Amino acid sequence: FNLGFVIARLNQDLFIIDQHASDEKYNFEMLQKHTVLSSQRLVCPQILPLTAANEVILMDNLDIFKRNGFAFEVDEEDIEELVFMLSDSSGIMCRPTRVRQMLASRACRKSIMIGTALNQPEMNKVPVLTKAND
Repeated sequence: FNLGFVIARLNQDLFIIDQHASDEKYNFEMLQKHTVLSSQRLVCPQILPLTAANEVILMDNLDIFKRNGFAFEVDEEDIEELVFMLSDSSGIMCRPTRVRQMLASRACRKSIMIGTALNQPEMNKVPVLTKAND
């Protein structure tokens, strides 16, 4: 409908699916889940002044930092934000604000654009996220 929405029916339920938003949400979640950023060495590495508690959090979550592109010659602000986020949810994958913004931008650019006419097989491929798989 209107080169931007898929109208679908399941039994007696009618669904209006925003093709771009649905595809973008799916792409963002996949990028968020699978993207591993590569680190870039700083010209002048910085020493991180971490408290003992923050050092433990960092050491317990080395893989999450690595997946976010940190090899511990890094931008302090992102490290502090990630340490803070992990202090509440250690071991759970989270992303610093700037990384989330970059992934959101990538997801938007690779998603179906409003105004793109879809044929029936293409409509069937539009990911539909529900609370169960959101």
